[in-house]
Amino acid sequence: TEAKGLEPAARFGGANRIAYSPRDGAVDARFASQRMVKAAEKLGLTLPENCSVSGATTAGNGQSVIQTTCGDINVDKYVIATGADPEATRLLAGIDIPQRSTPGVIVVTEPLPMMLNTIFVAPGVHIHQRLDGRIVLGEQDGAPDNTAHKQRLASYPTRFPSREIAQQHANRLVATARQFLPSLPKDIAVEDVVIGWRPLPLDGHPVIGPSPAAANSYIAIMHSGVSLGPVVGEMVSDELITHFIHDTFSCHFTSFWLFLILHFRIDEHFFFVHILFLFSTHMSKVFSIDVAIFIHIKLMLITC
Repeated sequence: TEAKGLEPAARFGGANRIAYSPRDGAVDARFASQRMVKAAEKLGLTLPENCSVSGATTAGNGQSVIQTTCGDINVDKYVIATGADPEATRLLAGIDIPQRSTPGVIVVTEPLPMMLNTIFVAPGVHIHQRLDGRIVLGEQDGAPDNTAHKQRLASYPTRFPSREIAQQHANRLVATARQFLPSLPKDIAVEDVVIGWRPLPLDGHPVIGPSPAAANSYIAIMHSGVSLGPVVGEMVSDELITHFIHDTFSCHFTSFWLFLILHFRIDEHFFFVHILFLFSTHMSKVFSIDVAIFIHIKLMLITC
């Protein structure tokens, strides 16, 4: 009864366990990134666009030279916030960070009348509605574990090879979502279909800190970057600019998460919506796309 009061349009399918987390939320990572870049530009940031990084060397004065398709860029420090890209840390930090990164399909619909109040996580799909009415559907299960899919995903694509294949995946997710949200229109139009990658170090913990193998480089790779980005960006910038190292960056994993629980509120960084979890026999995995935080004008942030 309480769950139905939170989501009148939802169908719960006879679930006997439902969890509600009022402090969790969602953010449009692309929009948030653009807002942060614009704010940084007001402070003097110069943002090279359509620019690929090919390597990093050390100059005679101790600075690093970032080699790019836009020319060399001299920096005091650079942050590698490249998410699931396995080659970036090898190329730019001289260190291998083993990952078990997994893909997830994300579908964005046309704007629709408001029908959801929370983030709804159900077997096979998670659903939330943006303020502009667009519905975002996320895949829960991931790609099938077979050779053919592994070959297709080896290059970490973010798009499907054709519009027809993308639409097939969209139809599959919409059909799954309609089991729990029957008010979804039958002729719903899909605006975007993407493949997002979860950067997951093997132990599941964030990898944050200077590389022992490359001077001036700093690694910040984690899941979920959208959720952790604001607080991690603040602490990393403190360390790089003032050389103050937060206790939360110690080797004690428990203290890091205790800090987040006690001090981090997503609603203080982003407009938030409530979240509603619908559990099946499998624990749901929450998907989000990594968002990189620009640290300081004298630092260079390299993103995928």
